[in-house]
Amino acid sequence: LTMLTMVNFVQPYLLEEVFHIPRADQGSLTGQLAALQEAVVILLMGLTGALSDRTGRRVLFSIGFVVLAAGYFIYPLADSLAQIYIFRAMVAVGAAMVPVMLSACLVDIIQECTRGKWLGTTSIFNGIGVLLMSSTFGQLPARFEAMGYSGAEAGQYTFWIASAVGLVTALL
Repeated sequence: LTMLTMVNFVQPYLLEEVFHIPRADQGSLTGQLAALQEAVVILLMGLTGALSDRTGRRVLFSIGFVVLAAGYFIYPLADSLAQIYIFRAMVAVGAAMVPVMLSACLVDIIQECTRGKWLGTTSIFNGIGVLLMSSTFGQLPARFEAMGYSGAEAGQYTFWIASAVGLVTALL
């Protein structure tokens, strides 16, 4: 679930430096993109859960990370408002699959007597992951700029690193 938060930490930078969206328009665009993502997630979560009963959880869990990684890879390459929406929808498809499969896997593999401990432990580590995400990925664009890259390159490289993390996670 930590991978899902990355877009929220880096999107303001992306809107400013990569997409060159005027500040006056960034708030409404951010809200529209978040609403789009939530709509896609709501529409696909039930389908993902039902599909996992037929295909298996591990397969869909991995596919979810691959789709999320692909979305993170292409998102900073958008060159129009329409592409920004389309690419964010692709991120949303991965965002719908990953948490459903995490929950399903936890319920499937954990014995009833230890389920609460596992859910608590998972939640703690997700919280730690979000803190690490904000302190690492949130700071990557500034680090890339300090190394001499342009703002647009810094934003792209940050998303591409997140994409690589998603692919590695899918393989694991």
